[in-house]
Amino acid sequence: MAFKAGLNFSGKGYPVLQYAYALNRDVNIFGNPCSNSYGTNTNIRSGENLD
Repeated sequence: MAFKAGLNFSGKGYPVLQYAYALNRDVNIFGNPCSNSYGTNTNIRSGENLD
């Protein structure tokens, strides 16, 4: 699925070229979640400033 996203950082706009995230969560011996999410990792690749 295609989408258009932008990143506003310090009052300047940037186009988002690639976005990825990962969340960790513990599971029990039955494979059911048994903790809250932790260790969030977010990666954003952006292009040139739009201003």
